[in-house]
Amino acid sequence: MKIFFATLILIAINAAAYSQKNVRITLDCAVTPKGPPPLWLLVFKNKTFMLKNEYTKAINTNTIESINVLKDTKATAIYGARGANGIVTITIKNEFSRKELKRLKPYLERI
Repeated sequence: MKIFFATLILIAINAAAYSQKNVRITLDCAVTPKGPPPLWLLVFKNKTFMLKNEYTKAINTNTIESINVLKDTKATAIYGARGANGIVTITIKNEFSRKELKRLKPYLERI
């Protein structure tokens, strides 16, 4: 929270320093929970791949058909220890499946 206020103060100081008539302040708050990340799974036409957590922003949001979140005992029962922190399953639309698979292939691991 201290970082958020410090960022806001710096933005206000920079805006005042330039003294423009129309000042635009954009806040980007990305609070991530501490602890291990969930298991990210991408489904392309019945083929399931694991996505590394640091590449989740590489997914094109226009190609997503559905997102399912599993947590607690359901995730652990299906994927064992890897699913202990939860599972996020993203299904890609069939018409974009081949293109997205080619684009994301360096970031994917076969399950």
